[in-house]
Parts: sequence; structure tokens; C-alpha cells
Amino acid sequence: MQVGVAAGHGPHSAIPYLRADRRPAGRNIHVSLIALSRDTVHPQALRTSVAVRADADTVALTFLDGTEVEV
Repeated sequence: MQVGVAAGHGPHSAIPYLRADRRPAGRNIHVSLIALSRDTVHPQALRTSVAVRADADTVALTFLDGTEVEV
């Protein structure tokens, strides 16, 4: 993660991004969940509050309350 002074929300906002080497064996699927909140967000609590399932052309997120989002 890099912090820059040109961000829309000031010098201490961050824009996460991922760099990965190409895999010769095939495709990669990378999933990122970004939580926007005025409150404190604890990464481990966020990590345990959502399950991710991915296959060839679908990513599904399942939250603790059972809500599922599929893209």
C-alpha cells in the first residue's frame, strides 16, 4: 500500500493495489474487499466476517448474516 499526497481525501488516505507476477499455468483471481467507515475497522475482524469463493468466472462473498453477493 502506498500513501500519497494527491489522494482525494487528504495526505493520509490510501489506495490499495496488488502487484503479482504472471503465472505460466493459467489465470489468477484476486479479490479485494474495501471497507469505508468513519469508525475503526480491525483487519482481523473484517477478515473473519466474510467468506470468499471463486471459480473460473464468478466471485461470491458471504457475510456473517448470510447475505451473499456474487459478481
